[in-house]
Amino acid sequence: MPHREPVVEDLAVLLLLGGQSRRMGTPKHLLQHPLTQEPLYRYHLSTLLRLSAEGTFPRGVWVSARQDQLDTVDLPEVGCFSLASLPKHPLIIPDIQSVNTVLDDRETHGDIGPAAGILQAAATQPDATWLVLAVDLPFLSGDSISHLLANHAPASPVSLYLHSDDGNPEPLFSVWTPLALDQLRQNCQAGKSGPCRAAKDVWGGKIVEGKGGVKVPTEAWITDADTPEEWAEAQKRLHGIEPAGTTDASTSTATHCTGFAKVAYTATAFHDAVSLVRSLPVKRKRRAPSTTSTGQFGRGRPFDAEGSEPSGAGGYTSQADIHALLPHPLEDNSAMDGYAVAASAIAHASPAAPVLLPVLGRIVAGDAPPVCSDAASTGCWEIMTGAVFPSPGFDSVVKVEDASRTESLDARRRHMIAFSAPIHPGKNRRRRGEQFESGDVLLRVDEEVTPEAVMLLAAGGVQHGLPGREVQAHRSSRRGRVAILATGKEVVSLSDREQSLAPGQVVDCITPFLDTFLRSRDYEPVHLPPCGDSLADLSSALSTALATESFDLILTVAGVSLGSADHTPEALASIGLTQQFHGVAIRPGGPVMLSLHEATGTPVLSLPGNPIASAVCMRAFGEEVLRRLEDDEEDGREPEEWRPLDMKGANEQDGGWSAWLDRQKAGVSTFAAVPVGARGTPVAPNGVLGSTCGGPCALRSLIGAGAWVRADGARDGTPCRAYWRRF
Repeated sequence: MPHREPVVEDLAVLLLLGGQSRRMGTPKHLLQHPLTQEPLYRYHLSTLLRLSAEGTFPRGVWVSARQDQLDTVDLPEVGCFSLASLPKHPLIIPDIQSVNTVLDDRETHGDIGPAAGILQAAATQPDATWLVLAVDLPFLSGDSISHLLANHAPASPVSLYLHSDDGNPEPLFSVWTPLALDQLRQNCQAGKSGPCRAAKDVWGGKIVEGKGGVKVPTEAWITDADTPEEWAEAQKRLHGIEPAGTTDASTSTATHCTGFAKVAYTATAFHDAVSLVRSLPVKRKRRAPSTTSTGQFGRGRPFDAEGSEPSGAGGYTSQADIHALLPHPLEDNSAMDGYAVAASAIAHASPAAPVLLPVLGRIVAGDAPPVCSDAASTGCWEIMTGAVFPSPGFDSVVKVEDASRTESLDARRRHMIAFSAPIHPGKNRRRRGEQFESGDVLLRVDEEVTPEAVMLLAAGGVQHGLPGREVQAHRSSRRGRVAILATGKEVVSLSDREQSLAPGQVVDCITPFLDTFLRSRDYEPVHLPPCGDSLADLSSALSTALATESFDLILTVAGVSLGSADHTPEALASIGLTQQFHGVAIRPGGPVMLSLHEATGTPVLSLPGNPIASAVCMRAFGEEVLRRLEDDEEDGREPEEWRPLDMKGANEQDGGWSAWLDRQKAGVSTFAAVPVGARGTPVAPNGVLGSTCGGPCALRSLIGAGAWVRADGARDGTPCRAYWRRF
C-alpha cells in the first residue's frame, strides 16, 4: 500500500464506542454490520487501519471505551493486529498498525458524555490533532473521512460536518486541534460540557460553512443509529432490503441490491436532449486571442507511428500499416453491471420458480480477480462493468435490472438473489481479444488519423504520435479551454505505463480521443488529475475546477451508470450543479449526463466509461455544447451536420442498411461507426453492424471506419430514419 503525506499533520483518530446504549437496548458497538456480518466497531476499525497504513493517521488509531465495553471487544495487541486476527473485509490490507485504547473513566472527568473519552485520549498526545468518530455511524467510510480532512482549513481550530436539514454541526464526526481541545477542557471544568458548545466558543460564534463547518455531500455520512428503529432503517439503506427476519424466500419482496443504484435514470429522447444543450445559458470565459492555435489539424500530413510527434497524431495520414501491440479486451470482463453466474445454475429459472443464489462477493473494475474455485459457481458475484470474472465457471452476467435481491439469507447468512429467467452461456461477457488481437492491423497506410482512430490506436497500445499531457499543458488556444477529468481506478494512461498492466487494469483510450477531438476544434484540453473511484476526490476536483472559472466546459469520463463506484451524479449534486438530463434514449451511451454550474455558467458533460459510448456522446452532445459556446463567433467554418442517409445513393451490400434499420427499437437513436466508400457515402457490408461491431465497447467497428451513422427509431407515428456524418 503506497504511503502518502497526511492531509492533516499530526493527526490521530479516536473511535468512541458509545454510551450506555439505553435507547438501543443492546451495545451499539456490537451491532452486526449487514455488509460483512462483523461487529460495527470491527468494521470501522478496518477502514481506519487502512487509512492509517496509507499515512492518514501518523499519530495512530485509538479506541475510547468503558471497562465493561473493553471486556466485550476483541482488539489486537500492540504490534499484533494482522489479517488473521480480523474478519474478512474489503478494505483490509497487509500493512496493519496497532490499535491503542483509552479508558473512559467517569472518576477522572465526571459524567460528561463523549467529552470524557475525547479528553482522556487528548491527554495521551496533547500536541496531536484528533479526528473524533462515533461508532454508531453506520455509513462511515474512507470517502467520508477523506472529504472532511480535505476541507479542514489549516487555520481552523475545529472542523465539523453540518447537517443538511438544519445546518447544525455533528460533533462526533469532527476534527479537533489542541486549541479546540483546550477549549473543551476549560468548558468541562466550568460545567459547560458538550463538544458543540466548545466548538462554538473556540470560534466565538455559530459554526457555519467556512467557519468551522463543512458541508456534507450526503446526509447519510453523519446519520447515526440510536434506536432499534434507526438501526433498522440504516440496514435497509446499507443493503437495500428489510433487516433479516422470518420472511420466507417464496413470499419475499424483492428489491435491487445497493451495490447498484436503487433508482435508474429516466431516459430523455435524443432530440429533446439536443434541444436542452442548445438552450443552455452558458457563459464564455473571455480571454485575449492567442498567437498560437491548437487548430493545426490539417488533413493529409504524413504520420509515422515509429516517431513521436509533439502535436499529436490527429489530422495526419498513416505512412504505413499500424498494428496493435495489445489485444482488446486485455482479459475477459463484464459488459454490464449485474451478477456473474454460471449459466447452468439458472438454466431452469422462471418467474414461477425463480432460482435463488447467494452473493459470494463484489468485484469492481480495477480489482484483481478474486481467488475462487469453480465449485463455488452455485453462487453469484456482484460485478461491475469492466470487472474481471472470478473464474471460468462464471460464464455469464445477468443485468442488474433482470435480477432481484430477496430478504432471505442462506445458512452462512449470505443474501440471496432471485433469477427468474435462464441466460445463454457467455451472455454479457466480453472475451479477451474479441475486438482485436495483438498484431492486427488497426490503421492502413494512407488512412487519416481521426480522433476516433486515436482512440483505436490507444486501445491497441500504440503510444507514439499520440497526444501527451506535457505537450498540452503548454498549449494555448484562441477558442477556449476544456477540462478533462477521468475517473475509475482501473484506467491506466499509456504515458504512465512503464510495466505490464496488472490484472483488472485497462489502457485509457478515451482521454486521447477527447484530447485530439478538442484540438481539432481549436480548444485547449487540460487534463486534471484522475480521481479513481473516490467520491470525495471527485467532488473536490470538480469544485476546484469550477472555482477557477477558467474552463468553458468540463468533461468527466465514467462514473455515470448504476454501479457501486459510479459517483459522478452524487458528486455534481453535492457541489450545487443543476442537472439538465441524466440518461438519453440512445445506444450506446445511454447514461450520459449534462449539468450546469449556474454561478459560473459552466456546463459539465459526463461521458460514459465505455469507449464507443463516450465517442458517440462527445460527437452527439459535446460538439453541440461547443457549438453553443461558439454561437457568437464567426470564423467562416461550416459545422459538420448530420445528413440524411440516402438509401439509393448509399452503398447497400446485401440489404445491410434495411436489415439494420428493421432491428432498431422504437424511440431509441442508435449509433454505429462505418466505412466510407469510394463514392463518398457510408458502406454497410455484412458484419459492420453485427454483434462484436456494435455496442458501447465495439472498438473493432473503428477499424477502417470514417463516419458515424445514426438511426432514429420510429416514434409518434414517424418511421425509422437514418443520418450520417464523417468523423
